[in-house]
Amino acid sequence: MKKILLKQSRRIHHWVSFYVVLIALIWIIESLIIPPFFNAGMPVITSDRPTPIPTEEAESPLTFEQAQKVFMAQNPPGIQSFEEVDEIDYFPALNIYRLKNNKRFFEWHLNAYNGALTEYGFNQQQFVMQKGYMGWLHPWLGYVVKHFSSLLSLILVGSGCLLLLSPLLIKMSQHQKSLSERDVIH
Repeated sequence: MKKILLKQSRRIHHWVSFYVVLIALIWIIESLIIPPFFNAGMPVITSDRPTPIPTEEAESPLTFEQAQKVFMAQNPPGIQSFEEVDEIDYFPALNIYRLKNNKRFFEWHLNAYNGALTEYGFNQQQFVMQKGYMGWLHPWLGYVVKHFSSLLSLILVGSGCLLLLSPLLIKMSQHQKSLSERDVIH
């Protein structure tokens, strides 16, 4: 019985490992190949955190309305009107306004004091995290693949633990068997 369980566990571990590697390869390939098709020629934002901008203490930051006007006056790449911006964040410690289009994964960083566009581009990391695992084809497909890969990973861990502990379990059962045989003799 235990040998059959070990054999089945090895078989499950082998096939689940194959599928997990296949899913990982899909994720790696799509993180390298797919983003250039979605970035519309924009540069890639390399960091999740905007670069801080040093300013003089006497200056006061632009208001949201002023930042909006200055931003649109610069004809920012990637959008035609301010309605396409769906998120504005102000980082006082960094002296930055971050404007985002979350549907297209575009991001612009604006100096909070003079309104200069300091960095802009396609947020590739956010794209891969949200649209990876084939979510770029259709959202429900990405959802199914992500959850299926999580289930496979749990099965892989469970079968791996069983395989790792099997020699110890076999020795313990043999030891108990020898103890019970010794008790029968006495």
